[in-house]
Amino acid sequence: MKDLMEVKGLILEIMGRPEARRLVSEIRDGGGPQQLYCRAYRMGPHRKSDDLRDPAEIESHREKEPIVRMHQHLDEGLKCS
Repeated sequence: MKDLMEVKGLILEIMGRPEARRLVSEIRDGGGPQQLYCRAYRMGPHRKSDDLRDPAEIESHREKEPIVRMHQHLDEGLKCS
């Protein structure tokens, strides 16, 4: 396996990125197995007593939350049809 490719973001957005397209192309060209590591932000705490994150940090990630963004993406698609 070659170098690990790490990206952040919603999977639909990631698959359109040049890095992901290159990775898929290498696999299809017989380059062997590859790994695409997609990072996600943990919105909730493991336990309420151990969440020491700044509320502003959590809120900034809430705006980028994949489920909300996917919902918006689907809504926009429905408006176009």
